[in-house]
Amino acid sequence: MDPIFCFEIEVYSRILLISEERRKCVILD
Repeated sequence: MDPIFCFEIEVYSRILLISEERRKCVILD
């Protein structure tokens, strides 16, 4: 079972002119 590292990132959309928070998860090798 691979460890999964999750962190929240703030994504800014230049088209919509808004910012939103998303949770991004990556699998550590």
